[in-house]
Amino acid sequence: MDYGHYALALQAMYVLPPAIWDTNCFRLAITLHLMQEPRQIAEVERLLSDYGKTHITLANPLAPFDLPPIRIDMPNMKNVADSDKYALWMYYQAACSETEWGKEKENYEAKSYEHAQQLKQQRHGRETLKDWAMRRFKVETEQDRLQRDKIEADNTMIYISTQNHQFEYAWHVYERMGKEVDAFTPRVVMHLSWQAYKHTPIAHVSLRTHWEDRAWELYSRFMDSEYLYPNQTETPGFLGDLLSIASTTIGVHDGAQFDKVMELYQLFQDRGYERLLSNEQVITPLLCTLIYQCRRSPQSMDSMRRKAFQIWRTKHAIDQKTEGKHPSTAYSILWILLVFCVHSGDKTDFAELLVTLSSHYVDNLPPTSLLAPIQRFHDRYLSCSHGSTPCHFHHYLFRPVDSPDKDPSGYMDDLGFVRGDSRRASSASSIDVTSLPEPIAHMYETLHRRTNIHDMGAASMDAAVSFSLTNHGQWVTKPFYCPLNKAQALIRHCLGRKEIHDRVKSTVA
Repeated sequence: MDYGHYALALQAMYVLPPAIWDTNCFRLAITLHLMQEPRQIAEVERLLSDYGKTHITLANPLAPFDLPPIRIDMPNMKNVADSDKYALWMYYQAACSETEWGKEKENYEAKSYEHAQQLKQQRHGRETLKDWAMRRFKVETEQDRLQRDKIEADNTMIYISTQNHQFEYAWHVYERMGKEVDAFTPRVVMHLSWQAYKHTPIAHVSLRTHWEDRAWELYSRFMDSEYLYPNQTETPGFLGDLLSIASTTIGVHDGAQFDKVMELYQLFQDRGYERLLSNEQVITPLLCTLIYQCRRSPQSMDSMRRKAFQIWRTKHAIDQKTEGKHPSTAYSILWILLVFCVHSGDKTDFAELLVTLSSHYVDNLPPTSLLAPIQRFHDRYLSCSHGSTPCHFHHYLFRPVDSPDKDPSGYMDDLGFVRGDSRRASSASSIDVTSLPEPIAHMYETLHRRTNIHDMGAASMDAAVSFSLTNHGQWVTKPFYCPLNKAQALIRHCLGRKEIHDRVKSTVA
């Protein structure tokens, strides 16, 4: 450290086994994380959560989602008191005092103290005849205004803290609010839980479980309360974040999470919550949950496909009532349903998807990642060859057929994942994948594999499919040649096949 080699010093810290870490080690590691450029706030938050625990739980590096997690004892933490935790927390906050975040925090705490004093005076003061009359006619009094301003300031601070990755501080703000919350509080605090969970490394099971428990705690407190009801605008986002957390923990549990998510969906159905059953913020993590379940239990593919199409058909029927004859569906949802078809071979569901595509996207080429699994289904399941002569449309989108079509529109695999330099760090991460050991590097590559679909739920769908339904040997990208006329020709050809055409007629009938 004396020579400014802070990154090397930090690496040396983590060479030390957790079993010998004491308070000084935690303090030094926090200091080193804050001396990096940019400051590594998420890592500091993780250290603060570990401090004082007699053991921590980490994912097994050989198979993080499939093997049981590893427990690591930390005997030096047995004598850590609450005062020691508070002292380390204050040390961290003091180190952040000169930052933009630190200034925001100081301004908030000053205003919060001022609000508290004013409310105290109002509550201990005598209620005037004017106050009584205003309350009787449901007009906001001065005390009501002060209380509303305080709640709004607390909600804003939770959001600002979340944006600055000060997750634990944001949770403390929520806890201090107590019963003084409003209709926006559940949404902003659930978003805090999702962001904290998402920014916690997959390997750190203890902290991810901690935030997951907090998310379900929020659901138990707020759902169907005066602050959060099914038709409220904020409810889909609230449930979407909760289900996003639940869906990504399927692999390290015994199926309890899957059951819990499906019980929620069944509850929405039983109570007729149409707004939730058709909202893509809710539908996306539900479909991801089904995909992750396929990894945990490969023999369940058919039942998961049926559930996925049931969810989509319910959404489609609700949308038809509210939007008209041809409601739109996000490309990422259609893509994940096509992936289910590719892995199950079900021609009835595939035919239904083709009809949807042909009626909605006649004049515009959809993202080409949506077309690759159609090509794959055709080549694998449709009997188009004539004796030894292969079908003209075999591998059709992966080969040029005329002179204007010589240059590929991109490179992708059979499921629609595009070529990219996945060994390099993504724009959203500072991780250098080339420095990671196997199988961690492979897992990182898998979770960052992407299609060229860019709607709201695409990244979650990409990660779920990539991790659950592909392996290291399957991801082979090839040149992809796909102008609009070729896409239309392939879809028409598939719809014209007898085994598909018959299913289309039966579906329409």
